[in-house]
Amino acid sequence: MIEEEIKAISRKDVVQSNDLSQTHLPISVTANNLFAYIISTLIEDKFYYVFDIRETLEKLGIAENNYSILLNALQQLKRHTIIINYNDHNNKQRGKEINILDEIDYPREDETKKAIQDINGHFTIKLGAKIAPQLFNLKNNFTVYQLKSFLSLKKNNAKRLYVFLASKKHLKTVRMTNDEIQYLFGKHYKEIRVLVHKEIKPAIEEIKNKTNIENIELVATKNKRKIVGYTFHFDWIDKQYQLALTHTTNPKELQIHDTLVTEFGLTNSQAEKIRMYVPLAQITKTLYQIRVLNSNKRIQALTPYVLSVFKKNYELEEIL
Repeated sequence: MIEEEIKAISRKDVVQSNDLSQTHLPISVTANNLFAYIISTLIEDKFYYVFDIRETLEKLGIAENNYSILLNALQQLKRHTIIINYNDHNNKQRGKEINILDEIDYPREDETKKAIQDINGHFTIKLGAKIAPQLFNLKNNFTVYQLKSFLSLKKNNAKRLYVFLASKKHLKTVRMTNDEIQYLFGKHYKEIRVLVHKEIKPAIEEIKNKTNIENIELVATKNKRKIVGYTFHFDWIDKQYQLALTHTTNPKELQIHDTLVTEFGLTNSQAEKIRMYVPLAQITKTLYQIRVLNSNKRIQALTPYVLSVFKKNYELEEIL
């Protein structure tokens, strides 16, 4: 690796764009797990990462003597591309094909035992440059899901549906056409009922049993007697945005985050949301105005007041 390498440290949550969450990725379960694990480690605008082999095997639930499984997953991520669908300025549908990883470096299989036993045994990656907008500097239209819940799911169908529902968490109801459902799952059946029975219902049961989503219901949408789609109804057991760490390395943003938490009493989650939805200059201006107003301790309940100002001034009622 030529540029600075960052030691990968996993967080509890995975943050990515909604476009990425709603895109079908035809890779193995292990490769899906590795991709989510990689995303959970990202630091803003950094592309090179070093992963400890033993730690990664343990995180993904792979036995140490099965390094070849991890290596195969890593190579899949290097080979495969992601197709992001979008509308151009003429509102015409287009597809953008981008690389997940631009570069990987790893021990050969005949060096596996030595690499794992070596305290410095590692593999390195360079994140694809074009995928960066799907992972960094996300101010809105992003998805947060629990890494632990994602890794607990054993089937790709359940993983795809879990992440998709996470991207719709504020709606709790999602209506999809037959074509949209088949695209999401990468399955094509002549009868949509067969897809629902064989692929989707087992995925729903696994999600309900293992993750922070419950009460998932699937209701058919009909045009006369013909099924033209399905509607998902679901509930979250807990709030999805609970990042203990700030998703930034910008010194000014870190200072603002620290100020919101230490001086104004906000939680890490509340401070992170304000930073992601409100421009830095506006946060600074608003906090200055609050300080002036509170110069003589006129505000009795400072934290609730700060939250109310940001909710009102920046339309964050449903966010905070």
